[in-house]
Amino acid sequence: MTVAEAPGANADVKVIASDIDTKVLATAGRGVYAIDSRGLSPERQRRHFLRGTGANGGFMRVKPELAKLIEFRPLNLMDARWSLGEPFDIVFCRNVMIYFDNATQRRVLGQIHSAMKPKGLMYVGHSENFTDQKDSFRLRGKTIYERVCATPPSSRQRTEPIPPHAHPSHPRRAASAGHAPRCAQGQAAQARRGVVVLLRRVL
Repeated sequence: MTVAEAPGANADVKVIASDIDTKVLATAGRGVYAIDSRGLSPERQRRHFLRGTGANGGFMRVKPELAKLIEFRPLNLMDARWSLGEPFDIVFCRNVMIYFDNATQRRVLGQIHSAMKPKGLMYVGHSENFTDQKDSFRLRGKTIYERVCATPPSSRQRTEPIPPHAHPSHPRRAASAGHAPRCAQGQAAQARRGVVVLLRRVL
């Protein structure tokens, strides 16, 4: 709802909502809630929901124009490798890392870092703190971290001459093969706006 109200429903925005529990995803995908659900103002109910009738009285369903912005996918953060598609501008991963040991936290944060655009933002829970991950994330607020565009040592130390026939402005020719800076990850998709991924692990 916030996404639709801020830039408008016609903006180039996509929300990917994930969970380890497929039943939870199925329930969320239906988008049906009790009319007396807490946290929704009457104005938001009118703007974003359709009221049920007959046997569906007392319930409301998310309007199609809002539902189309959201894609639900199963995701287990403990998998060795996972991908949710192109790099993301914003990641919400709240009250998840507190259940992992330090080694697992570092590994999962590394995967999230790789899935984000340069200077993307990650929102975490109030009880989570990753200030020791300064090479990957910079604290921007109490629960907000900015993705740091760090360059691996190998990228800083190794340079290769550009062949005479390769014009420096060509993106693939100008970079040293296999040693592009980490902050270059996702540059090709950076023109897209407002991609948000929601990460939540159900225990």
